[in-house]
Amino acid sequence: MNYSFISLDSLQKLKFPQGDRRLNPVPIRNPLSEEQAVMRTSLVPGLLQTARYNFDRRNDDLRVFELSKVFLSLEGEVLPEEIHHVAGLLAGKRNPHTLYGGEDEVDYTDVKGVVEGIVELFNITGIRFTDEDLPPYLDRGCASSVLLGDQHLGVLGRLNEEVRNAFELKKPIYLFVLDFEQLYQVRTIQPFFRSLPKIPLRDAGHGYRRRRKPSGPASARFHMGAGRESLGAGGYL
Repeated sequence: MNYSFISLDSLQKLKFPQGDRRLNPVPIRNPLSEEQAVMRTSLVPGLLQTARYNFDRRNDDLRVFELSKVFLSLEGEVLPEEIHHVAGLLAGKRNPHTLYGGEDEVDYTDVKGVVEGIVELFNITGIRFTDEDLPPYLDRGCASSVLLGDQHLGVLGRLNEEVRNAFELKKPIYLFVLDFEQLYQVRTIQPFFRSLPKIPLRDAGHGYRRRRKPSGPASARFHMGAGRESLGAGGYL
């Protein structure tokens, strides 16, 4: 978990164009330092600083993510718009903890697979990956936008070399950023229940038997059996 306060310089390093609302963050009165002078408009600077901290300590194989708010200024409003984003970062070896995992490094297919897994958790179908509306901090030759119809859900890809050097990162970085609130809105809800039977259980030949509570090892078998009877009688999963 990173702080909600970052430096303005870290946002400028992402190469957003002039006039982009992400370059107009809410300032903090009397900040503790310039590194925490504004409220973040993106989760990316915090993830990149986390990566640099780990690289400097020889922890080169990273899988980190954050689900939190970004704060975007609204013209004429005192309070900013607060939006939940989920973002993640991958770097280093693809299988760092296996004895025979090899030396393969993570690439675009890995970060795309993570995004597909998140989309699947929301039971969303019909997404497509295009090269439209990509942020300037990603390498256009190795990045995609995530679209559902005309709705822009997020982006993924490799951090471009200029931004990587600006953050003093020694290894290639792969990122994804998704609008969590939009994902939640377009999700498909699947039921996690089972309907009760139309025929009463006692009429269908089911009944309850009173057992003498056993002792010793048989006790575990008794409770397991009781659990199965409760499942059939009540109809709960």
